[in-house]
Amino acid sequence: MVTHNVIARRATEFERWSTEDRAAAFEGLSKDRVDALQGGSPFPDYLYACGDDHNAGELDHWEPFQQMAARYIRETYPDWADQDRSEPGPGLVAFFNGVVSHYIADENWHGLCDGCDNKGFIKEIGYTDFTCQGDLCWNAHHATDTGGEFIAAAQTDLSWFPKTDWYMPTQDLVNIFDMMNATCDTALHPAAYCPTTKALYINECSIAFYAGSWAIGKFGNIIYPFIAPRLGEYMTGAAYVDSEIGGVDDNAAWTAFMQDRWASWVLDGPPTDDELTAMLKRREEDPPLENKRVWVNAVKELVLEAGDSSPFYMNELNTGAVSVGVGDIGIEHAGFLKKLASTLVRQYISVGDMRLLGAAEMDELEIKLHDHVDTLLGGKIVKDEDEEEGGAEAAIFLSGEQSHEQFGRSFAVSPGVASSDENCNLILIGSTGSSKPGGHPQAGSAKVYNTCDTSAPIELLAATSDDVVYERFGATTVLEDVNADGELDAVVCAPSWGGENVEAVVGNYTGRCDFFYGPLVHEASPTFSIYGDVEWGLFGKKVKVGDVNGDGKVDVVVSAPQAGVDDDAYSNTGNVYIFDSAFFANAKDVLAGDASSLVLSGDDVRMHFGEEIDVDVGGEGVLLIVGSPYHHLDMEDKFAVGKIEAFAVKNDYTYEMKWRMIGCSHASVLGGSFAHNGEGTIAVAEIGFNSSKFGLRSGRVLLLGSEEFSGEFRVCDVEGGGVVIEPKESEKRIRDKLKLWSEVRFGSDMAWSTDGKLLITAPGGKSGHVFVYEDSGLVEIEVEGVEEGDRLGEMAAWVGEGSSRMAVNSPRDSLGSKNRPDEEEYGSFRVMTL
Repeated sequence: MVTHNVIARRATEFERWSTEDRAAAFEGLSKDRVDALQGGSPFPDYLYACGDDHNAGELDHWEPFQQMAARYIRETYPDWADQDRSEPGPGLVAFFNGVVSHYIADENWHGLCDGCDNKGFIKEIGYTDFTCQGDLCWNAHHATDTGGEFIAAAQTDLSWFPKTDWYMPTQDLVNIFDMMNATCDTALHPAAYCPTTKALYINECSIAFYAGSWAIGKFGNIIYPFIAPRLGEYMTGAAYVDSEIGGVDDNAAWTAFMQDRWASWVLDGPPTDDELTAMLKRREEDPPLENKRVWVNAVKELVLEAGDSSPFYMNELNTGAVSVGVGDIGIEHAGFLKKLASTLVRQYISVGDMRLLGAAEMDELEIKLHDHVDTLLGGKIVKDEDEEEGGAEAAIFLSGEQSHEQFGRSFAVSPGVASSDENCNLILIGSTGSSKPGGHPQAGSAKVYNTCDTSAPIELLAATSDDVVYERFGATTVLEDVNADGELDAVVCAPSWGGENVEAVVGNYTGRCDFFYGPLVHEASPTFSIYGDVEWGLFGKKVKVGDVNGDGKVDVVVSAPQAGVDDDAYSNTGNVYIFDSAFFANAKDVLAGDASSLVLSGDDVRMHFGEEIDVDVGGEGVLLIVGSPYHHLDMEDKFAVGKIEAFAVKNDYTYEMKWRMIGCSHASVLGGSFAHNGEGTIAVAEIGFNSSKFGLRSGRVLLLGSEEFSGEFRVCDVEGGGVVIEPKESEKRIRDKLKLWSEVRFGSDMAWSTDGKLLITAPGGKSGHVFVYEDSGLVEIEVEGVEEGDRLGEMAAWVGEGSSRMAVNSPRDSLGSKNRPDEEEYGSFRVMTL
């Protein structure tokens, strides 16, 4: 219920209306009637749990119900677009904006959509975190459907949710069900079963879903640490929001597209009978998760029987609709709120075979939640002990201009100076959430800044047409002299770009990299592009430029970590492509497989080979180092240990594997981040490492001498010969249960300076952290203006020679807009002088 509202709300920033009449009628409607949008977003699930027929909840999920609603609106509210938006007609349309978002999110979430080759988020989580397959793999299903609600509370700002009132057009919905039933067992719906429903069922579920949503919004952040150990590393990392296949941002982009289709049905009429019949493929879905039914029924009974002890209300409107919401909360509601919190623990996250907590943990969490209710009602503001304010100011601070722009999601620093001033560098900054005018969500953008004058950036234009959506241009950026002509060139990749040969709703995420030969000028178009050749491969996820085979010439290495093999495009084996210098002398638009000198592939499914890559020129010769953070030891290994492999590439682009390091720790995902200093030392991160001292997924970094590595070995067999770096020791806690450094994912990005200092980031946890390690130890760099959820340090790099300046991003920085919750995640970028 929370996830669906998070998606629908984000989609309001990505509206794309393909005609002027749709824009005139629909633009801004979801924001103007957010009360209806929030009520409609979870609605398709209502009748799974309420009423007397599960099939009513199944029916209202899919296209025929939306088409019948369009027909009903056209007949009942023909002038809705000309009415004041507070009227019932616009309210019903906005309500179905939420219903449509729910539908397409479920298609993406479960991998049900024909246009997406049945790829889906639950399948992705099942593959990577639970070694299972299928859209209803139960462990993955429970982790996503149930766990996702609490990840939303922990990783996103839910201060906006739920709105004070939800608008529920109850009688209109009953009427639409009746219209559906009247068409059953006809040419339009041959041999179909179309259940009806009652206003009572919808109203009861409305207040139950509202109260449950409120509870997750207020208590979810406290519950999350208790259930997080049962959830996989991939999902609890950035995948919930960022996964290209079924993450929140992905679903918001698809929502924008499908709402445009919905607008065409409302304004121009739904499809013809033949077209409609072709879409009526009966969906044979299993019943919903047991815990969802149990919990909704428990909340429903609690709210309906509470009387004045409950702050929640339901008001009947004279239009046949109802308004559900919450009033002022006082001490008289303490008992009720504690019972509501207890239902979360005992009737939702710990029911049946899919329980996430044991008995002792349930008792502990229940006490903690009851104490939190007392704190809320007492008006106390809880702060961490010894909380520090402020920090170092940035010498350069840049930020996005659009909500959800994610400015600085990737960046690249030029290896040399940009002018006669040795302190000037060029920095290429990608913003994956940038949307083009006219409704092109998450098209992305890339701009080049001079650190000595940031006022006139150079914008680089993507190769795609103006109709592109969700390609995330700017997700990967490089500044190097690729063609060896003495000019600085730029590489900007769009791993979510979809190949034109596949009929998909948004794209099949094949991926593309655009190359811009220097000198770089404003609004330059690419010199050429390399297109991924494997559907769903995410070509361009990582790019590295360097001499891979030791012939003294530049090579470009590009990864596609989710590329599959044979007819299983979703096996996530992963590919790494090497393009030699001869290609770049006469480059042209080309498919990756047709131009590469060598393609390396992972040797096991689901491993994400190429999620990280590096080129090392060290004492042991030139090595291409490739990380596969989701490698599993075997099918019984529930969570990934990960691995790192080093390949020696010869002049003729044949190769041999020199060494293979496999993780040891449960869910440590070794291979997601590493950095070689070129002098025989490699820093490898176990981002998901669980430390008894520092907390769950606190992460750690190992400094190891790589010159003696050979063959296959486990990292635990060599760590004794190296240095172990963990977050700065502190007994300060975020929560009573877990220490300060829980979930910070120490080591998520790393970079060596030319004078031997190691930059280490930890973007998880409350806001994100940046550290520098040298012989004297680990020092945290305090950064001014960082707030919870900003993800400071997803990327970091040294600027120029030595270690006097560093660059760091904060792609979900809301710029202090917590009191303006409709404006968030602009993103920011800093250059700091140490």
